[in-house]
Amino acid sequence: MKRSRPLGIAGLVAAIAIGGCGRDEEPGKGGQGPSARAPTQAERERLHLDVLAGDRPDRLDRAVLDLVLGDEETGKTQVTASLARTGRARLVLREADEFARTAFLGPDGVHVGPADGPWVPLDGKAAERLCEVADLCAAILAWDLRATNDAATGGRKTAWSGRPLRRDLTADGRLEALVLGERRYRVEGRVETAFGELPARLVAEGGAGLGRLSIERGLLDARFRAGLLEPERAGANGKAVEVAAERRDGKPSLAEYPAFYEVDLGEPADLDEAVRILTQEVPGRFHAAGLEPTGLPVFVEGSGLRLGVRRADGKVPEAPDGYGLARRDGRVSAYAFVEARWDEAAKRLHAVLDPYLRRMGLEARGALWISPYLELGSISEAPAPETRLVLRGEIRVR
Repeated sequence: MKRSRPLGIAGLVAAIAIGGCGRDEEPGKGGQGPSARAPTQAERERLHLDVLAGDRPDRLDRAVLDLVLGDEETGKTQVTASLARTGRARLVLREADEFARTAFLGPDGVHVGPADGPWVPLDGKAAERLCEVADLCAAILAWDLRATNDAATGGRKTAWSGRPLRRDLTADGRLEALVLGERRYRVEGRVETAFGELPARLVAEGGAGLGRLSIERGLLDARFRAGLLEPERAGANGKAVEVAAERRDGKPSLAEYPAFYEVDLGEPADLDEAVRILTQEVPGRFHAAGLEPTGLPVFVEGSGLRLGVRRADGKVPEAPDGYGLARRDGRVSAYAFVEARWDEAAKRLHAVLDPYLRRMGLEARGALWISPYLELGSISEAPAPETRLVLRGEIRVR
């Protein structure tokens, strides 16, 4: 059954459109004669709010929209957009191959990461694309029409990128197109909500922008749990991910790590020399300095061998004899595990981590770290070249 809404502004604008100025109407024209006038843009905008949310435009202030970006030809991305007119949004994006990421948009910019964090600041084209999604959602929800945002304040603007925003509206207040800056999205079809109707599809003319955005479901007047739309702040909860807690299913992810001290063990020529240093030189010198390792040895691509350390008594470590020591700040990194021969370690790990960073929209902030799982206490020489090792790779992104 077709849902009915109170006339409200709709009845008022319709009356203006057909009521005329008291002159006689031309017979047979149904009120569309010389005395009729079309609604102004301001009247259409007020009527548009009625179309969207009936007599309660405040229902548009918090919403959840289930979206699809793209189509069968270009590939689809499912998006669940939770948005509040306070200027915050959470976008959960899932692609056909089950690759997923969560993005937050707010006064502090754009952050992205896996569902449970950590979330890393994002900029460049990847951030612009997410802002375009959020801008379109906010424009669909007509947030700018709920604000004091007229010519005196520079005209209507998109919620996140601040571009000029214009609507093409029919005389009865239905949306025909959204224009963001110089990019025009035409409307195709409608989708019903509990309080009104939203456009079913937005199609970018000329194939620019997001291409095609479809709305599958709209929930207005949503209630969000506290903190849902705000990314976790780095270090706010004091938690750090230990190696034992990392996922080892072959899929890359992000993790946050605390500051640490590391010893520079030089640049061994190969794995054989590295194992010699780790099994013959390190134990005695570390013991003399009161140091113990805090994790796996790290081969920094192009920069040699490192090993994280701490003092057993909790004091600030000092460099062991013959080696340099440095304190490294906390970091957020992409990591992954593979099984491969040592001579193919870098190639295999780059093949997993580099595409992951591109899809997240993140940039590497340092070299690849490679850690082979070696039982240093029980070996005296490196594994044979054909041995397949469990290898951990890490690339810092913040």
